[in-house]
Amino acid sequence: MYEYMHLLQSLIKWNTFKPNFGRLVYLLFFLSAQSLQGAVVKKDILHYAIAINNINYSSKTISAKTVVSLQTTSAGDTLTLDLLGLKVDSVATSSSVSFFQKEEKLFVVFANAIAAGLNIQLSIYYSGAPKQDASWGGFYFSGVYAYNMGVGFTADPHNFGRVWFPCVDNFIDKASYSFAITAPAGYKALCNGNLDSVNTITNTYYWHINQSIPTYLASVAIAPYTVHYDDYKGTPITLAALASDSIKMLQSFVHLKDAIAAFESKYGQHRFDRVGFNVVPFTGGAMEHATNIAYPLFGVDGTLDNETLYAHELSHHWWGNNVTCSDQQFMWINEGWASYS
Repeated sequence: MYEYMHLLQSLIKWNTFKPNFGRLVYLLFFLSAQSLQGAVVKKDILHYAIAINNINYSSKTISAKTVVSLQTTSAGDTLTLDLLGLKVDSVATSSSVSFFQKEEKLFVVFANAIAAGLNIQLSIYYSGAPKQDASWGGFYFSGVYAYNMGVGFTADPHNFGRVWFPCVDNFIDKASYSFAITAPAGYKALCNGNLDSVNTITNTYYWHINQSIPTYLASVAIAPYTVHYDDYKGTPITLAALASDSIKMLQSFVHLKDAIAAFESKYGQHRFDRVGFNVVPFTGGAMEHATNIAYPLFGVDGTLDNETLYAHELSHHWWGNNVTCSDQQFMWINEGWASYS
C-alpha cells in the first residue's frame, strides 16, 4: 500500500493540477493489475506466430510482431505475458484493450471482463535490443550471425523465450509455432520445424513446427548459411554453416545417422519434423532447440572429436524436447539422460 500511496503522491506533485494523462493511466493500470488478483485471466497458449521484420546488426536490435493465440481457462479482465527488455509499441485484438509493462511482465487490460473458454489472438508489436544472460544464454549478435540460445543460466526462471518474444515462459505451457523472419540480403533465417516458403523479394523465411514445444526451445539463427540437405528414413536433416565451414561440418557429422538410429532403437521413434544443426560462434556449448540445434563453431573442425556433443544435443529430442521437465529444478533429468546418451 505504501508503494501505491507514494506513486499517487508523485502523480499529484508532477501534475500540480495539470493532469498528465499518460502517468494517470499507467498508475490506474498498475493498481488494477496489482490489487485485483481475481481479475487476472488464466490461459493456455495454443500458438505463437513470430515475425521479425527488421534485424539491425549495427544497433543489435529487432523490430517484431508476435501473434499469441490462446484459450482462456478462467474469467477476468487482465492477461499477463512475459517479456524482458523489449518495448511494446501496441497491442491489438478483437476487443478494446490497453496495456502497460512492468519489469519482466506485459499486462493487457480488457475494457470489459472476458469469460473462460474463449479463443483470443493478441497481436503484439515490439522492438529493442534483446537481452543476454549474465552467464549463458539469450540473444546474440556476433559478426555475420544473429541467433538465440533459449535458456539463461542465471535467469529465474531459466526459460529465455521472453528475451525475443512475448510468451508464457515456463516449461509446461507448450505451443506450436510459426515464423516469418526477414533477413539481410544474402542471409538465411533458420527456425524450428519445416521451411514453408521464401519471399525472394523481401528475403523473408517462413517456417512452422507442428509439435508443441516450450518457449525455451523456440529458435532463430540468421547468417549467410550454406545448408546441406539429407534425410534419415524420411526425416529431413539440415546442417547449416558458413561456406568456409560446410565441408568440415559434414566431416564432423559423418556418424549423425548412426546416432539417430541408436536413439530410435533405445528410446523409440523420432517424433519431430526435422533434425537440424546450425553453426553459431558460441564458445560455451550448444543448445537443443527442437529441430534447430545451435551448435558451436569449435565443434565443426573436420574431426570426430566432438561427436559426443552433437549426440548429447540430438538426444534432447527425446529427453527434454519431447518429454519435458515440469520445472527448472528437474532439468538435471533432461541433462542426465543427454549425458548418458
